[in-house]
Amino acid sequence: MVQFSSFDENPDNFSEAIETYVGSGVEGLVVAPCLGGDAAIKRAVDASIPVVLVDREAQVEGVGSVLLDNEQAGRLIVGHLFRNGYKRIEIIANNSGLSSIDKRVKGYMNFDMIGRDCVEGRPNHFTLMHAPKDSVFTAWLNSDIAQYSLALDPQFKTGEDFNNGSDQVPFFKAGIPFVWYQTGGHPDFHMPTDETSRINWNKMVEITKASFLCLWKMANNP
Repeated sequence: MVQFSSFDENPDNFSEAIETYVGSGVEGLVVAPCLGGDAAIKRAVDASIPVVLVDREAQVEGVGSVLLDNEQAGRLIVGHLFRNGYKRIEIIANNSGLSSIDKRVKGYMNFDMIGRDCVEGRPNHFTLMHAPKDSVFTAWLNSDIAQYSLALDPQFKTGEDFNNGSDQVPFFKAGIPFVWYQTGGHPDFHMPTDETSRINWNKMVEITKASFLCLWKMANNP
């Protein structure tokens, strides 16, 4: 006999259902776990009941699992839309912390304009694009590189260097100051092949430091 329960993503309901099945002497459990349900799953494992997870992972030893490659699924979906002419692609997902959703979002995201090495022989190169033309962003960055020994090789561009496809163009045309850190275009731009393995993580850390210092100065120099 096969029994079925729904717990509505509620860990208390999930734990109660597991306890009920364990107490009734079931011979196995097929579970799509919820966030916060690991302890209940472990109780079933400790009771020597075989447990197989479906679609989602849990940090419990001694369980089997049947999982979709959600990260790859996210990449495939975005790639399919992109190849069919859709360029502005958004994902709607809740912030539940579930492994399946987190991996779908990871597959959807790409790192196309930050942390890549796009200039041969200059692994620390990146571009700081900003407006207005006479803004303090250039001086701030040069000062921070010297003061904090940031391993960065910057190139500076202003709003006049933009093409109409840049997200910052509306701000520039409206006279709103902005600053943009980016490492340039590349063949993987907005493609499923834009893997995290292609990121220069050390450079990304340095750019993160530089952007934090810039924000700090903006907050303290109104």
